Amino acid sequence: MLNHIAGFRLTLCGSAKKDLLEESLKSNRIARSTLDAMWKAIDGYLPQLIPYLGLKASESGESQLSWHQLMTLSPDDHQESIPFPSGVEWIIQALNDLSPDMGDFAQYALANGWVDAVPFKHKPSNGFCAPFISDKESRISLRYDSNMESVRILAHELGHAWHYRQLEDRLSLFLLEDQFPMTIAETSSIFFELALVDTVIRESKDRKTKKSLLNWKMQRSINYLMAVRGAYLFETRFYEKRKSGPLSASQIEELSMEAQKEAFGGSLSQYQPFQWIKAIQFYRTDVPFYNYPYTFGYLFSVGLLETAKKEGKQFAQKFTYFLKESGTKPIEELADDHFHIKLSRPDFWHQSINRIVKDIEQYTILSKK
Repeated sequence: MLNHIAGFRLTLCGSAKKDLLEESLKSNRIARSTLDAMWKAIDGYLPQLIPYLGLKASESGESQLSWHQLMTLSPDDHQESIPFPSGVEWIIQALNDLSPDMGDFAQYALANGWVDAVPFKHKPSNGFCAPFISDKESRISLRYDSNMESVRILAHELGHAWHYRQLEDRLSLFLLEDQFPMTIAETSSIFFELALVDTVIRESKDRKTKKSLLNWKMQRSINYLMAVRGAYLFETRFYEKRKSGPLSASQIEELSMEAQKEAFGGSLSQYQPFQWIKAIQFYRTDVPFYNYPYTFGYLFSVGLLETAKKEGKQFAQKFTYFLKESGTKPIEELADDHFHIKLSRPDFWHQSINRIVKDIEQYTILSKK
């Protein structure tokens, strides 16, 4: 199946005559130079990211983690009950620290019935946000389980609602999905949730709470910076080799393992030979290279939050106008216009990954206490 899908795509793009990434880059409104700069920055920081994996291995009593152990690590080793009003208060405080308008918006949405958080038994634990642009409202649903994960999901969905609020005069974006690229679709939501988590880490007096939240951040970062990186490397190399003809299952397994080993810096004891089978994005027939926008969106949001901390209240207005124009121009133009960020240069990506490295260092200190 994978050989057939790849062969069809290669035929459409004239095999070696056209860059297979072109279609994906166009739909995501991103330049190849930006994507390459992001991956190069991640590769350069691998030695500073790997110590987290070593620390988790020692906590598990292992010398090295296997791929399966890494993917089944507990995301939270400390659970405390967080009543809904307390979770809401944390979110509003975190947003007010960045912009009173964001805090007021969250309070308005919660006070006016936009959010259904009742923990019904059969309600999915994950959340979603449905925009009703013509009514200038959104509706959010989640199962609030009185834990930090529920608070984080609520902040994430409020971030989506804030993004939709900025697009009220541009309904066409939701009628023409290709104008709302994946590279920035999650920017506001990830920004909101990271603002919440960073605020709780900073304000909390409880070591276990801090460590738990840092652990969650690290696991998410490892997924985007290493696991998704491995998928990108595999897909790139698979299509290059497929130009010469179909590959056998054993050849594909070998490519998958090599890509994982490189992406994780050889830090795992075992890898997953069947990742190429279980990763559904490889089989999407609409567009290849489905997953790299998630890494971009995550690191872009991390970097914007660091920029917000430096600029204070001045950042909020820039962020609002950026969201209003999302999808109208290439992401490089939007970032330069509103934040004077050059995405095809390494500086911004280094800032984002440096934040992750600092979190690893803080987690390491807390683990030794």
